[in-house]
Amino acid sequence: MPRNSAINREAVLQAAFGLVRREGIHMLSARNTAAELNCSTQPLYNYFSNIADLEQEIIKRSYSLMSDQYMSASAEDDPFLAMGLGYLDFAVREPQLFYLLYLSGRNKPDFSSENQSDEEEQLLDMMSAGEGMGDFSRGALKNIHSNISIYTHGLALILYHDPDAFTREELTGKLTSAAVSFTMYEKTKEMPR
Repeated sequence: MPRNSAINREAVLQAAFGLVRREGIHMLSARNTAAELNCSTQPLYNYFSNIADLEQEIIKRSYSLMSDQYMSASAEDDPFLAMGLGYLDFAVREPQLFYLLYLSGRNKPDFSSENQSDEEEQLLDMMSAGEGMGDFSRGALKNIHSNISIYTHGLALILYHDPDAFTREELTGKLTSAAVSFTMYEKTKEMPR
């Protein structure tokens, strides 16, 4: 076995993240993580007080990976569509992490329009810069974003269970139709009566 002093916090986190990414959150344990590192379980407890703390760090890392993937997705002229497709790709490419974040019950995602992160505020700025979107109030943009997020999550659940359920063209059409529908709905709500 290698000397335990060669094992640092990042090495433990990488080993545990790799394990969960490959085999799922149900395989996360001190023993399994130590086996990944080829060491005893003691070094893990030098950096994490318990497995729940390590799990929370894995959740954060999973969110970061998901965000990186969907923010780097590309679509010709529609970055918002690209992000939706990137999220759907994450559900297919990273099924164990998608399960951890959205199906395991260990994490409570917030799809409401009231709680927005800095990243979501940037998305709203990007949305408001889109063609025909500048006239919407911030509240309407939040509602559109929330509704599209919920719809996209539903598609992601379908793809998680059946990655071949839709073609790329079908997904693009579904996301585009949903965006148009939610936008038109908000537009009718903002019209003077």
